[in-house]
Amino acid sequence: MMKLLCTDLDRTLLPNGDQPESPEARALFRTFVENSGCHLAYVSGRHLSLVKRAIKDYALPQPDFAITDVGARIYRYEDELWHNDKDWQEAIDRNWAVHGRTFICGLFNSFSELTLQEKEKQSTHKISFYHQADIDLQALQRQIEARLARYTIEVSMIWSHDDLTGQGLLDVLPRSASKYHAISFLAGILSVGL
Repeated sequence: MMKLLCTDLDRTLLPNGDQPESPEARALFRTFVENSGCHLAYVSGRHLSLVKRAIKDYALPQPDFAITDVGARIYRYEDELWHNDKDWQEAIDRNWAVHGRTFICGLFNSFSELTLQEKEKQSTHKISFYHQADIDLQALQRQIEARLARYTIEVSMIWSHDDLTGQGLLDVLPRSASKYHAISFLAGILSVGL
């Protein structure tokens, strides 16, 4: 039975922040992947160009798949090219089909605590913001949820913090889009159990 090995990149395979990298970890990982016969998927909050750069810069094994943008995209690596999984895009688009990305983005833009991230950090099913570090996140989340509820919009809000820049981050995705849901979808395509 074919197996699927999924791993995050930052602070799992790659050093990021103050934590030192484990000696020989990447070499051992490469040896394992080369001898395991499993499908390999990198799962990351990064967008595809940053995943590709990490593979090159850190001499990581070439994966069969990349789940990027916090689960908003699945790519298959085939014939030395990356192919976006359109079935996954259609599956998660159902959550946003009624109102659309532009409308949802507009609802968030009205919160002064949030600043839209750069264009390259956005995708069809991921809206990314910076937020002020000293805000009451729980209060802001309640306000956002109340506004979304008025329009019956279901999203996943992923709050995080970039230790290198000190910035607060918020990724907004369709409710059905997450790293876990993307892994489950991929496992279904490959007929492997979780």
